[in-house]
Amino acid sequence: MNQPPLPGVVATPQKSERRLIPGLTNPFPLIDQVPALFAEDPFLQRMLPALDEVLAPIVSVLDCFDSYLDPHIAPPDMVRYLGTWLLAFYPMEANEETLRFLVSTAVARARWRGTAEALREYLVPREVKWVRIDDPGGTFVSNVATDPQRWPQTPEPRVTITCELWTDEPVAQARLNRLVRVLIPAHVYYELRIQRPDTESTTTPLLQGESAPSVSPPSTETSS
Repeated sequence: MNQPPLPGVVATPQKSERRLIPGLTNPFPLIDQVPALFAEDPFLQRMLPALDEVLAPIVSVLDCFDSYLDPHIAPPDMVRYLGTWLLAFYPMEANEETLRFLVSTAVARARWRGTAEALREYLVPREVKWVRIDDPGGTFVSNVATDPQRWPQTPEPRVTITCELWTDEPVAQARLNRLVRVLIPAHVYYELRIQRPDTESTTTPLLQGESAPSVSPPSTETSS
């Protein structure tokens, strides 16, 4: 029940949390299901209650099955499993609150996957304090059939992302690089600018799909 691996994101198996629960009883005791002749047997009277204790968690899960399909209240391992049904993207180290949010909103966010708004919603405030996305966009439209060989040359799509991290630790920038690489469309070039509190920035130009670069020290370049 683990999330399929994505570029830059590692998925690890999650242990099930369904187990014996002290004091949980079987609402359908086995001793009540056997003929009266066997119900009076002292051995069965001792053995069947032990089996009831084993079956009780299974009956409880079935009785609460609708709750296991609700990412707001389901156990964390079941929420991750629901994420595989919805193809919900989440980082391996996501905490429980973030995990529940990403799975519960997976369908709505899938409609906007790859857009500036979807990227902003994912990053703020979980990953960065604020973000500015400069996306030139643009389309080429024609009302008549045209020869693709005669289409005007257009520059490669490129996006500039400027943001401020919650922490200056190198691992935070590497993590942000991995997340942006997955969330940005595969054909789009992007430039990631990490704004420092002292107005200095670290600029990291990347091509989608390349390996994450090493973290550079702050430079004197100031983002626009």
